[in-house]
Amino acid sequence: STKGIPIEWQNTCYWMAFDPEVKDKVWSVWSGLHDFPRGKMTRSPKWKEKYYKGGVAVSVDGGKTWKPTIEGLGPNTPTTSIVLDKNSPANNRTLYIAAYGKGVYKSIDDGKTWKLHNNGIEGSLAAFELTIQDDGTLFLITSPIPQHKNEKAGREVFMGNLYKSIDGGNSWKALDLGDKVQFPNGLTFDPQNPNRLYVGSWSDIHLSDLIGGSLANATGGNELMDLDGGILVSEDGGGTWKQIFDEHQYVYDVTVDPYHPGRIYCNTFNQGAYRSNDYGKTWNKLKDYDFHWGHRVIIDENNTEKVYLTTFGSSVWHGSPKIE
Repeated sequence: STKGIPIEWQNTCYWMAFDPEVKDKVWSVWSGLHDFPRGKMTRSPKWKEKYYKGGVAVSVDGGKTWKPTIEGLGPNTPTTSIVLDKNSPANNRTLYIAAYGKGVYKSIDDGKTWKLHNNGIEGSLAAFELTIQDDGTLFLITSPIPQHKNEKAGREVFMGNLYKSIDGGNSWKALDLGDKVQFPNGLTFDPQNPNRLYVGSWSDIHLSDLIGGSLANATGGNELMDLDGGILVSEDGGGTWKQIFDEHQYVYDVTVDPYHPGRIYCNTFNQGAYRSNDYGKTWNKLKDYDFHWGHRVIIDENNTEKVYLTTFGSSVWHGSPKIE
């Protein structure tokens, strides 16, 4: 379903947002680069010059046809996440997008025009994932990215971070996840208690993952960056955090099951997806699924005992989870 999407964008559609009231109206975000947030995509100082394509498109026929809507963005904005504020009026929605390498853009006119909203965001502008709560509170995850000082390759990198905005993206505040959690990758919240947040993160990575092996070895060696992965939980809206999973795991994202209080899922880059039935106190691995690069667990709303598991290279898995 790419009719109307510029060919330069068609490498990857990262996310979609459906209008909750207007049937068949949907926005999608696109990038000429896949593999985000993996560092290999941005190692070259010229990655923006060569491959920086993407943007936002809107459909009013359920995705059969699309129209780019990029005023204020331009055609060179690879975009990985889009959220809609359902408190805004139909046909004049407020939307936010995460533009990888640029930061956060906001639209207050149904996606027709966009403006940059980066006040408070420091270091990495590799905006990867946005989450919006029912009251409009926003969370932003940024990913590690090379600094490319003076447009030259080097060892310096910006690490990832988690931000919160309570004023519609006008300002952002960094949340303290701890010194060793510097590669957050996915955030979700409990709809029964929006102050209960879960963040999945990646564990140790080598510097070469971000800047390339040849450069790392030529400039002092390929050091291992000591990071904590796993899952952090906050019970106070992001003020304080504690680890509830294996900090050695590379957790891609966390899913709260809205149909079973206390039930949480996660998918990992460690050949396994997991489930907890007690708010993360204990975890069990899902049987019969062992693909290495997992993305997300999505609840099947037509049969809430079943889930979908999306992956990085093994399509989509579906079934009723059994635990080991």
